[in-house]
Amino acid sequence: MKKTIWISALGKKEDPAPIQRLHQIITQYGLDPIGHFWQDDLAQMAWTAPLDEISNPKVAMWMIVAKAQDLDSESIRYGLSCLAINVQNLKGHGFPIVIVLTSGETTPDRLATPLRGAQIVSIQNPGLGPKLAAKANIPASKSMPPYQLYIHAVVGIGQWYEVNPGTGHTWQGVLFGIDTGEITSHGTGSVGKLPEKAIVEYPMKGLEIQRGEVKYKAWAVKNTLSDQNGYFLGVKGYPKSILFGPLPEDNDLDVYVVELI
Repeated sequence: MKKTIWISALGKKEDPAPIQRLHQIITQYGLDPIGHFWQDDLAQMAWTAPLDEISNPKVAMWMIVAKAQDLDSESIRYGLSCLAINVQNLKGHGFPIVIVLTSGETTPDRLATPLRGAQIVSIQNPGLGPKLAAKANIPASKSMPPYQLYIHAVVGIGQWYEVNPGTGHTWQGVLFGIDTGEITSHGTGSVGKLPEKAIVEYPMKGLEIQRGEVKYKAWAVKNTLSDQNGYFLGVKGYPKSILFGPLPEDNDLDVYVVELI
């Protein structure tokens, strides 16, 4: 069975030449290209549109096709980060993501956290075809970090972040902070779906956490979390960075920081 590559093409539909070229290269190496043109519309949560397709087991790689300058747009960066977070939650952090640049240059350290593991290659690279074929045909690692992070986004319901400690771990309490935007509500419940009831123990709001030059506004609860239950937070706006982890007993703050923009 052919391996499938899902393509997210940034830029205008009126310029199909790079996509046509990639289609030729991909099919030449026995791969099946499918995909869409990226919609930069955070208000309508357009970044969620391809999640089901990319998560399909037949899809062996996610390819982002862009000009380097497209990756500097804050709204595009946020949308790509959210989609990458959810894809990695469902398919593992070893799932291949390749960024094909049609012009300009960038490096992984200039990207948001969820895309820093992506391979970056120019469309002009003569070895592009073999690189894609090799990456698509190597079984992807199912490696996961010591936490789970997912973003539920539904027009009319809003944007909810879900975190928990991941397989084999337990948190005695949890906190979650954002550098920009507003946390509007929180609760705990079974993983994978928004809770119908907001169950919280000793809720805390309005916490301030300073990490380097960045100040986070955080909420927290003392609920015990395992990989079977999550902490859910409704968030308005588009944070550049989020912070989360177990609630510290003293001042020993041990948290994860994910840059989204």
